[in-house]
Amino acid sequence: MTDAGNAPTKNHRLRVVILEDNLILAERFKKVLSSWDCVVSIGSFADNATFIEHISNNHVDVLLADLNLNDGQSFSSISTYSQKQPNGISIAISIMSDGQTILDAISAGAVGYIYKNDTSIEIIQSIEMALEGKAPISSSLARTMITRIHNDQQNKISVAPEVSASSKTPNQILTDREIEVLKLIAKGLTNSECAQVLGVSPQTIPVHTRNIFKKLHTNNRSEAVYEARTLGVID
Repeated sequence: MTDAGNAPTKNHRLRVVILEDNLILAERFKKVLSSWDCVVSIGSFADNATFIEHISNNHVDVLLADLNLNDGQSFSSISTYSQKQPNGISIAISIMSDGQTILDAISAGAVGYIYKNDTSIEIIQSIEMALEGKAPISSSLARTMITRIHNDQQNKISVAPEVSASSKTPNQILTDREIEVLKLIAKGLTNSECAQVLGVSPQTIPVHTRNIFKKLHTNNRSEAVYEARTLGVID
């Protein structure tokens, strides 16, 4: 176990906490981490208040934090953790890809930012990178950020005509089922997990996803969630 006064390293047995209010995702991350022999304990919390109370009396080496919880954004949890346990490592795990959200997470104290749909290897490698003093960020997320920065002004110009050219609002363009799928995508669920929650065949989710991309004029899940929030389709 690590000493509360020393920064954790790959040679330590790590105490990890997952801050995630979606039970399916929390269990997915637990399963990934439980197979890693560097981890001695895994805690899981679904709200900011309980997590903040926990770190007042318990040492945590690594925090994996979702940014949007039912009781609010978790920037305050990351910030409080960084203040109370300055040698700890916090990594944001999110479906959000806009630059401002990433900057807010880093400003709060996160040393890395990974995309929720990353594989187990990328999650563990991200923690290892952070333990080595590096700043892990998902390669897929980095590509999305670069594309968005390059095309930011063009996207702003193109989005407005698309919306105004139609007599329908975005909520009317998407079907109720597509909105349901989009909300689950925004929480970071995989296709199979979306199908499990909705009680449908896994083969139907990619069909809904492609329709969502086409209707919102996006190319991937991250962009679809960003545009949907911008247009007010989802919270």
